[in-house]
Amino acid sequence: MKFRTRTSSKYPSGEAFDERYFKTGNYVNYLQRKYDKQAQELIQHFKLDENSKIVDFGCAIGGLIRQLKARGIGLNGVIVGTDISNWAVQAGRDMGGLDLHYYNRNLLTLKPDLLILLDVLEHMPDDELRAVLDIIRENPPKQALIRIPVSAKEGEDFVLEVSRNDKTHLQVHCKGWWIDKMTEANLTLTETVVWTSIYDSNGVLAGIFTPTTSSINYFSHN
Repeated sequence: MKFRTRTSSKYPSGEAFDERYFKTGNYVNYLQRKYDKQAQELIQHFKLDENSKIVDFGCAIGGLIRQLKARGIGLNGVIVGTDISNWAVQAGRDMGGLDLHYYNRNLLTLKPDLLILLDVLEHMPDDELRAVLDIIRENPPKQALIRIPVSAKEGEDFVLEVSRNDKTHLQVHCKGWWIDKMTEANLTLTETVVWTSIYDSNGVLAGIFTPTTSSINYFSHN
């Protein structure tokens, strides 16, 4: 299956996701973003507890895992995050109390109870996306929560203007393409997410994927 990227450049360096990226343009100040509701919805849905093993791949400043940890999640297990942004990782570390790593694929080999992939896969060029999905295929998590901005049809631009305006978004694909790509990585869409804090829409694929043969009737591949 072919990749459709906006650019043939390599993975954007950490400098591309500097302080300006997180504080200006399309995005609100990440230091002020609240993750309370999102954390609570994850705890309730995935039945997370102190023994859970959680990897937030593309965690920015670690706001979500900070809220999970504050509620006692993963304290006897694993709760760790990684991001390509030097600024975001350092900002999260400066606030203390989190295990944050500069972009570290090896965390995917932990086979976590929950792998969080929110708004990260679309930033990867072809080679990096393949590498990440290969690791996931060989080291499947129990569940993966994935959110990706999408196009309405393959070959078109993103549905949402905010997604089109972000020039670090490299992978532009429809929902069917991403679902097929996850299938190749031994992840099957088992539930679409329509929560308060995370929700599937025309312009966003939001779903729970598991390494099982079960599936739901979803979208055709346009």
